[in-house]
Amino acid sequence: MRKRGKELLILALLLLPALVTVLPLFLLLTGSLMDVQEIRERLMPVFTGEGSFFFTAIPDYPTFLNYEKLLLETPQFFALFWNSMRMTGAVLAGQLLVAVPAAFGFAVYKGKGSRLLFSLYTVLMLIPFQVTMLSNYLVLDRLGLMDTLWAVILPGAFSTFPVFIMYRFFTGIPEAVVESARIDGAGEGKIFLYMGIPLGSGGICSALVLG
Repeated sequence: MRKRGKELLILALLLLPALVTVLPLFLLLTGSLMDVQEIRERLMPVFTGEGSFFFTAIPDYPTFLNYEKLLLETPQFFALFWNSMRMTGAVLAGQLLVAVPAAFGFAVYKGKGSRLLFSLYTVLMLIPFQVTMLSNYLVLDRLGLMDTLWAVILPGAFSTFPVFIMYRFFTGIPEAVVESARIDGAGEGKIFLYMGIPLGSGGICSALVLG
């Protein structure tokens, strides 16, 4: 009985942060089903300071008018949406091509200077964006990439944060497993493709989600 109560307590403690995370998304969804008048009545006191603020989970008069205006009467939305999709997809693809091999190399190949180089990566990750903003601008301007999507894609693709995340997962691969593969005749490319990526898939997925 005590064990059952302990499990229920742990479940409740785990569900509480999940509910706190999901609640804003739920309120956003239900708020999108309210008309302008209902939103104004409920939220106006927040901005004016007059009256009492209240917000219910379910609209009094649900309507899909907001979705109709957005999807059928606002073509600019689709241009913004597909631009965002293209940039996000290109950044994530760039991170897969650059960060995954880099993280695997740092984790598996313990050569001279690799620790120092990874420490440099970590320091670069800690530098605020404002510090590197000017240098990034000068490089992109010299390359003639200003006012293009590449000016957004390239800095994201070469970010150091995904390398840091994936590195921790790749270091969990036992050295004996890698050595066994080498003894069996597997090349470094095969080790990376058929062992590194599957075993480090959790870190890759985490980096893509956080990226």
